[in-house]
This record gives sequence, structure tokens and C-alpha cells, in this order.
Amino acid sequence: MSRAERSSRSKEEKVALERVERLLSASRRGEVPSVQLLLEERVDPNASLGIACGPLQQAAAHGQTEVAKLLIQAAADVHLADDDDHSTPLHLAAEFGHAEVVRLLLQAGAQPGELDTFGRCPADKATECGHAEVARMLQEAARGHANT
Repeated sequence: MSRAERSSRSKEEKVALERVERLLSASRRGEVPSVQLLLEERVDPNASLGIACGPLQQAAAHGQTEVAKLLIQAAADVHLADDDDHSTPLHLAAEFGHAEVVRLLLQAGAQPGELDTFGRCPADKATECGHAEVARMLQEAARGHANT
């Protein structure tokens, strides 16, 4: 590979990383137009930067329901767990009490019985953090999953 090719590739990689950073930030902040644009530009909705959370996890943790919808429509993986403690987007939405995001993730096929590294399911995290309504919703969803 020539020096010019390496330089060009390096610039392309830098631009790609910047776009992933922008998607992560926009997902966390609930910036719907920015997320739409980045997804239209084919930024991977499951991308991360070697950090714990991807875009859907960012949206879930911060209660960004509209962004989460966009990401799911763009094929974001609702089962994708972070590298830190194996928390899924559902774990994070439950932990922070974001009932609408929890509902959306369940409708998209998220598993209410998925365990993190510490053996906690999303309902456990909701309970630990004082989100009784979210915990009940998840317990009902888990019972429904067990009956199917």
C-alpha cells in the first residue's frame, strides 16, 4: 500500500469514527434529525468505539424513545450487550426507569429474562433503582415469555 493510499485510508477511518461519535452523542441527547441523517448516511446503528455502549444503549439509558425507534427501524440489535457488565438496552432503560423505552424494546423483541454479568435481569435492575412500575411491566413480560 502506498503512502497516499495509507493517508487516504487513514482519513476515511477518521471520518467514519467521527460519524460514529456523532451518532452516539446524538442518540444520548435525543437529537432525532441528527440521528436520522447519520442513519441515512449508513452509519452502523450497532457501532461503538470500543466503549461499553452503542447508540441504542445510549438512547435507552437516557430515555430517548424517538431515537430508539429510529435505531430499531435501522436494525439496531435490541439484544446487544455492553462489554462492561453485559447490560442490554433493556437493562439500561429499566435501571433508569424509562417506561416508554422499556415498552418499545419489549415490542421489538428484547428479552426480559436476559441476565447481566451479575445475574440480574432488567426487572431486578428496575427494582434496585426504585422503579416499581417498570419492574412490574418487566415481570409481566417475563411471565408472558415463559408461557409462550
